[in-house]
Amino acid sequence: WAGRWEEWWADNGDTWEPLLEVGQREEDMTDEELKIVKSTPESRRDDVKKCQLGAFGAALRNRDYDLEEGDDRIALDRALKAVLSTSSLVGPLKKNEIEFFADWIGRAYRSKSSLLGFGEDKIPVATEGKDVFYEDGSPKFELGSRPLPGKHP
Repeated sequence: WAGRWEEWWADNGDTWEPLLEVGQREEDMTDEELKIVKSTPESRRDDVKKCQLGAFGAALRNRDYDLEEGDDRIALDRALKAVLSTSSLVGPLKKNEIEFFADWIGRAYRSKSSLLGFGEDKIPVATEGKDVFYEDGSPKFELGSRPLPGKHP
């Protein structure tokens, strides 16, 4: 899912509904007040590469952060912060918000809850179709030869 979503998001972008306070009117607010981040398909493709979004999704799905001692903390934390620092993807977050979200998402991952749909409990994916494989035939839903996101600073 992450490989396909990465492509969809890069090509089409996404917007979210702002959380308005009582008395605020969206049409009277600036883009900054609405927390709108301007991006283009080209800038989003660069962002996808920078935060390794597809590889990150595959690594989570297959619990690749569990393979080497410490990766579930250091590498996962770096990868989460890379994704959470991508304002075109998650919106503008402050440093303390990035730290908070990375910490709590990391805790959820390390809980190994079956509700997450990772590892042995991973949700099955289609194994046919152009959206599931890269041009070289490797599956997008596996890390394969791609480096583990966050492994190297």
